[in-house]
Amino acid sequence: MQALTSGDEQIEKNTARRNNNLDMLKGICCMCVVLLHFNWANKVGLCVRTITRVAVPTFFFISGFFCLTNNKIVGFEAFSRKIVRTVALIRKAWFGYLLVYLIYHSFNNPNWKLIASLQPHITGYRIQSLVITNSPVFFSHLWFLFALIYCYCLLSVFSGRQFFLIPTLIVAIILIVCLSTLTEFNVVIHLPFLDSLRKRNMYPQHFFLFRALPFVLLGMVAKHIMDHDREGAQSCVVRFLTLPFEHVYLCMGMVAAGLVTSIFERFRCDKECQCYLGTILADAFIWGMVLKHKEWNAPILIHTGKDLSSDVYLWHVAAGYFVGLFASRLRGLQFTVYVHILPFLVLAMSLLIAEALYRIKKMRSRVQGSGRSLP
Repeated sequence: MQALTSGDEQIEKNTARRNNNLDMLKGICCMCVVLLHFNWANKVGLCVRTITRVAVPTFFFISGFFCLTNNKIVGFEAFSRKIVRTVALIRKAWFGYLLVYLIYHSFNNPNWKLIASLQPHITGYRIQSLVITNSPVFFSHLWFLFALIYCYCLLSVFSGRQFFLIPTLIVAIILIVCLSTLTEFNVVIHLPFLDSLRKRNMYPQHFFLFRALPFVLLGMVAKHIMDHDREGAQSCVVRFLTLPFEHVYLCMGMVAAGLVTSIFERFRCDKECQCYLGTILADAFIWGMVLKHKEWNAPILIHTGKDLSSDVYLWHVAAGYFVGLFASRLRGLQFTVYVHILPFLVLAMSLLIAEALYRIKKMRSRVQGSGRSLP
C-alpha cells in the first residue's frame, strides 16, 4: 500500500530526495482516519468525522503519486510488486484481526465460539459485495486496500506508456463529478444491472472507479507537474494549474473554506458521504500546498507518516477493541468521561502499537543484517 508505506523503492531512487511533506501528510492523515472512526456521538463528533474525511482521498492521491516516473506510468513489474505488497497487508490484517476477535470475545463471553460467529458473515452476498464494491466480509475499513488493488490492476494495462496530463485530469474530474452526483445529490441511474445491485445494498458510488481511481489519477497528475517543475520545463498548462498554490496563506484559507463547506453540506443533505465537494476542495489545496512548498520540517510527523502510518491504519480498530475491553474492566470510570476521551485513547493506543511494531521490525532487520555479516 504505497500511500501508507515508504512508497516504491525504485521510484524513490529516481527522486532527488525524499519528500518530507508527503510523510508529514501521511502522518496527519493516519491520525485523521482514527478520529474518523472513533469520535463523539454529538454535533462536534459529526463535524470531526466530516473534516477528517480528507484523509482517505489523500492516501489514494499519494498512491497515485508513486505510479509515475519520468513522465511515464511505471512498468508492469512495479505494479506487480505494489499488488503483492498490498495483498500481504490484507493477509496480515485478516489473520491479526481474527486473533483480536478471538481474544476480545473470549474475554467477554467464555462460551463464545469463533467458527459459529464467523459463519453468518461468510455468505454469497458478502463475497459479491467484496468483489463489486470492495466491502470486506469483516473489518470494513480494509476496503481501501481492495480498491487500491483494483486501481493498480487497471493502471497496469497502461504500464510503461507515456503519461498525458490533460486527458488524465479530465477523466479524474469527470469521475469526481459522478461521485458527488451519485452520493450527495441522490441522482439514481436506472440500469438493469445497477438496479439489481441496489436491491442488495450495493451502490455505484461504492465502485472503485468513483471513490478511489480519480484520486489516484490526481496523484499521477501532481507527480507529472512536480517533475516538470523540477526540470524547469513548465508549460502554460502546468503554470496555470499551479498558479492557485503559489501562496501558502491562500492555500490555508481555501483549505479552511473547503472544510467549513463540507460541514455545511453534511448538515444540509443530512447524510454521510465518503467525501463532499468541500472535502475535495480542501484536499486539492492541501495537496498543492504540500507539494509546492517544501520548507516544513516536523520530525515526529515525518516519523509517523514514514514508519507508523501503515500500522496505525491497519490496527486502529483493534486498538479500539482493546481500549473498550480495558475500560469495561475499570470500576468507577464514568461512562460520560469514557465517551469524551475515547478518541484520544484509541489514537494513543494505535500509535503505541504502531511504534512497537516498528521497533520490532527494526530490531529483526538489525539481527538479520548482523547474521548475514558473520563469516
